[in-house]
Amino acid sequence: MKKEEFQVHYPVLQWEGTTLVDENRIVEDGTERVILTFEGEKAFTLMEQPVVYNEEETVPVFAPGDPADLGFTIGAITDNSISWEQNGVSFFLASNNLTREEMIEVASSLIPGGLK
Repeated sequence: MKKEEFQVHYPVLQWEGTTLVDENRIVEDGTERVILTFEGEKAFTLMEQPVVYNEEETVPVFAPGDPADLGFTIGAITDNSISWEQNGVSFFLASNNLTREEMIEVASSLIPGGLK
């Protein structure tokens, strides 16, 4: 099975005064993780990494929080974070400034590679 190249997803949604200030790539045990930091009035941090599946076993996943319908998948949301998986990528968004609705807006606006 060929491993697809991990592609970073960026939000299409843009709020005035909120900008991407840091993109940190970390490789740990051969798995790449990207942390995007957005600062401003609606500051948030977004972590992305490829999902690593063990095809020989199935393990139930516990995700703290309430179910959140993102339109394309179901995420787990709390007052300060939302997590979900989509197309082989695991996402975790955290913020002390965004409402639950705003976190869902950001999550729903992510596209691979961002705007060109």
